Amino acid sequence: MGLDIILVKDVTVPYWEQEHTLCLGEVDGEGRESLFSIEFGIKSILEYSASETGTRSYNEYLQESISSLRRVFPMIVRLWDYYEDAVYPKEDICPLRDEILSLLTVIKYERSKRFLEQLLDATAQARDHDAGLIFIAD
Repeated sequence: MGLDIILVKDVTVPYWEQEHTLCLGEVDGEGRESLFSIEFGIKSILEYSASETGTRSYNEYLQESISSLRRVFPMIVRLWDYYEDAVYPKEDICPLRDEILSLLTVIKYERSKRFLEQLLDATAQARDHDAGLIFIAD
């Protein structure tokens, strides 16, 4: 299962019904995982179960973690769930690009950097084509 990057003119119309849709490839899954789990510290259910001694459920922990992350990186957090589509209309491309550039100054791991550079390339193509991006979980 992958997360495909699709360039579209209009995110409100199904991509397969649009004339100038372009598939930019598949998201670097290892890099995405590195960003969210290593850089941002979001634990898997197994890691959480092994370390948590409180009464908070994993879903509560995850919702709190994502909510906190959303306040700082509202654009990039849309990609946290590998099994859900993420949509970036044209007007969100520049804010997404700004977040990526900001993250690239503080990210430590090469895998995370590769993922962010892949996203940066996708935003450049979207900007060049005056288009939005949809990340499709297939």
